Amino acid sequence: MNDVDFLLERVKELVEEYSKDEKVQKEFCEKVEKLYFAEGQTEDQYDEEIASWRKKMPELTKDMVKLVDEGDFGYDDEVVIKVTNSDDERLNRLYSIVLISKLTRDLFYTPEILFMDPIEISDRDGSKGCIYFWFAE
Repeated sequence: MNDVDFLLERVKELVEEYSKDEKVQKEFCEKVEKLYFAEGQTEDQYDEEIASWRKKMPELTKDMVKLVDEGDFGYDDEVVIKVTNSDDERLNRLYSIVLISKLTRDLFYTPEILFMDPIEISDRDGSKGCIYFWFAE
């Protein structure tokens, strides 16, 4: 298994772990409540999708995790893994705040990944639902 395959498999494992965690699911719904409904807004003021997030975190599975072609970003030392199966920036940012931030922390402290000499592991602004790995050359 090469380094990129290891990264992809590790991200899949963590996505599976965190997405099934009841605390993470509850935190997601609480974040939706705080961001969209804290000032008395009603579900009628948002599309159906946001209203549903208030009650349940949308499904996120390891099968949604995909390697993104590094060439699209113009860096030889960058690996990008798409965690979500969504282009909805709102949903991706929510996932980022609640779940992907935990993934990036855990990934950075994984011994095998530390051995790869990462400079940074980040979700950037979270809008793409990706994890970005930068490595020393």
